[in-house]
Amino acid sequence: MDSWKGAHRLMGSDLIVVADRYSGLSGPVQQLMLRLVLDRQILWVDAHAFAEGAARRRCRNTPISDKLPIPVLDASALGVEQQPLASFVGAAALGRRIIDAAGLLGLKRPMLWLASSASAAHALAKSFSNHRVVYHHVLSTRDDEAAVDVKPDVREMALGQAADLVLAPTPESAACFARNKTRLLPNGVDVDLFATPTQRALEMPWDRPVAGFHGHINEHFDTQLVAAAARLLPNWQFMLIGPVSTDVASLAAMDNVMLIGARSHEELPRFSQYWAAAIVPRRAGAPVRQHCPLQLGEYLAAGLSVIAAGDQVPSDYADLITPVDDAPQLAAALASTLDEPPSCRALRCARMVEYSWSVRAAFVNRLLQELETHQRLPRCGYENAKASI
Repeated sequence: MDSWKGAHRLMGSDLIVVADRYSGLSGPVQQLMLRLVLDRQILWVDAHAFAEGAARRRCRNTPISDKLPIPVLDASALGVEQQPLASFVGAAALGRRIIDAAGLLGLKRPMLWLASSASAAHALAKSFSNHRVVYHHVLSTRDDEAAVDVKPDVREMALGQAADLVLAPTPESAACFARNKTRLLPNGVDVDLFATPTQRALEMPWDRPVAGFHGHINEHFDTQLVAAAARLLPNWQFMLIGPVSTDVASLAAMDNVMLIGARSHEELPRFSQYWAAAIVPRRAGAPVRQHCPLQLGEYLAAGLSVIAAGDQVPSDYADLITPVDDAPQLAAALASTLDEPPSCRALRCARMVEYSWSVRAAFVNRLLQELETHQRLPRCGYENAKASI
């Protein structure tokens, strides 16, 4: 642990992050902390420690990634393994245990970063009354449909009221919190991961162009559209990566469609960098998304031409994405990507730099510095996202 502390370059207040248990590095909190830890010490508190009885037991065996260089306090370390927090270890006592652990790790003037709406989080914020509190309102980002309704619930609103700074991922969610302390923090893109050349995945075919997708294959995924396009393009391979929760029998029966299951976030560039194009086959009539899912930025960071169905193209990327309405249009758009010059890939990747998590983290660091010096937050509200980041 001493070597971890010695490698730290102190910039300002350190962070105690209360967030869901993490099993990968693709979420917005993980991506931010990977960059903020270069300047601040961070202690991660597993929010599932706040869950009651059965809920905590269900997540006890959830793997925690060892790729995030941040120490983690779980239910066992906090002394609540055998009893639900509501029964009570008490938020004040829990807060003291967290602060004691932070002191042992050498954290200086820590701020409390809440990225969970667990039932005890609001009470925990009260126990940190002498510390600055940041509430990070997090929407699910890998499941396109999980964040259709972005309106915060009662617990999230209470956390926003208790916080000194609220970070919201969309203008719609930002508008629900106090204007003077809310800042827009849209999802970013791990440009370094998806743009840096890497080894080709063994599953990738060598003899034909590939149209790829990674994400949840659920009821909003248009299986019939993909099957029809695959029939129109027998010399293409359609590669679908991700968990399946809908009927894919029509796809599984096709020779030029591959359903290869879920892959880790770190593995995805080994596929996407070698695709000819990426597809976003949303079913017509699917609920309108209020946020931009991470997959789109990741496709573009890899330089891919992106072809989307379902009238759901996010405004930020509208000029980079080709919308289609049916299988013939999808097939024609895919075929046309074979004629584009290599410079197109470089231009798409360069465009994603402004959306990178490094840029997002730099913006957050500026906000934290303002809180550290007790100054007013910069006058950059959620109405002008690009100007504020």
